[in-house]
Amino acid sequence: MINGENLPVLLHLETAEQGCSVALSRGEELVYTSFDEHSFQQTSQLPILIKEAFEQQHLQWDQVCGVSICDGPGSYTALRVGASMAKAICYAYHLPLIAIPTLDLVFQSMLKTGAEEIFVTTLDARRERVFYALYDASGALLAGPDISRIDHLIEQLEVSPVRVGGSGLLNHPELWVHAEKRIVRDAGRYSAAHMILPAYKRYVQGIVEDLNAYAPNYLLSPNITKPKAAR
Repeated sequence: MINGENLPVLLHLETAEQGCSVALSRGEELVYTSFDEHSFQQTSQLPILIKEAFEQQHLQWDQVCGVSICDGPGSYTALRVGASMAKAICYAYHLPLIAIPTLDLVFQSMLKTGAEEIFVTTLDARRERVFYALYDASGALLAGPDISRIDHLIEQLEVSPVRVGGSGLLNHPELWVHAEKRIVRDAGRYSAAHMILPAYKRYVQGIVEDLNAYAPNYLLSPNITKPKAAR
């Protein structure tokens, strides 16, 4: 059960890649989180995770103060599902929508106490490409978000060493071999729990989205395969 007074309860929905996760927070504190690793089943699995979260915490919608989602980049379909579901919830319960860049989540998962490295956060963008962003240890954005071939990104990493993490590294470890002496590998495995701090800060500052105009920051157009014409 969620306890505490005068601290906002936020629902966090993460749907950037294959799986999905949800979290509940009060203020900066994580009070519940759960995951589903089914490949691109967000449409069916996300409502189940939300329902279970509310039941586990005996929570009602009138206790929730806002909803945060992954703003992208990531999978076009997964981001669209998350955005549609979050907007529907916000419309129904008159809640603010808070958008968190996906690469910020990767950074939050990589951040180590006292770390002084430059952080390179990555997401797999297929065809040996990655979505990426660079941060310093304070979380200040130095470059990106953008998309690049992995070999081109490595060539641009002039500062050494850098801490690299995320699915762009995990899914293509062989493409980073030549940069071994210049990088520190980090899993960069993120979830909705890593949305809590940036979402809380945005909520307190009143940085919320226009529900009528909002769309995720896809960075790439959808990968649509046209069927072959019948002979």
